[in-house]
Amino acid sequence: MLSSGVVPFDETDEDAVQQVRAALSAVCADLAELVVRNGEGCNHLIRVRVSGGRDRVEAKGVGKAVVNSPLFKCAVAGNDPNVGRLAAAVGDFIGNSSDAIPGPQTLADCNISMGGRLLCTGGKFLLDHEVEAELKQHMQAAEQVRQECTVRTQPKSYGVALMVIWARR
Repeated sequence: MLSSGVVPFDETDEDAVQQVRAALSAVCADLAELVVRNGEGCNHLIRVRVSGGRDRVEAKGVGKAVVNSPLFKCAVAGNDPNVGRLAAAVGDFIGNSSDAIPGPQTLADCNISMGGRLLCTGGKFLLDHEVEAELKQHMQAAEQVRQECTVRTQPKSYGVALMVIWARR
């Protein structure tokens, strides 16, 4: 780890090795986030977390569908808490990969939250004017601050995909 080659911990101590790995991973993740955050014209940095997918491929696919959705990115850039665009991105992935994903998958199989607030569960949106105003405030406050969007599928068997995107104005 050090340019001198000196290892400042006992390499045979598995706990120490895990602590160093965790600390190094945290530093690398923070540095990667700073590269994105410092991008020219970057106004929002969003983390999309997908958990409960049937496997890592499904979780990553859902996450990529969200971060690559032009409609969702436009909503973020405009501080518009259009949850339908988020649900549409998830639904588009599920619909286009129905052959690869065994069993029925619908919006009823997903929980969707933004800014720590549950917005859709069991196929029903939990929105009203007050919630939308609160989300809009959250998005405005989150400009150039970390913001999280979570999609959780019901069969809580596997998968966490983490992606960072940015939106320009």
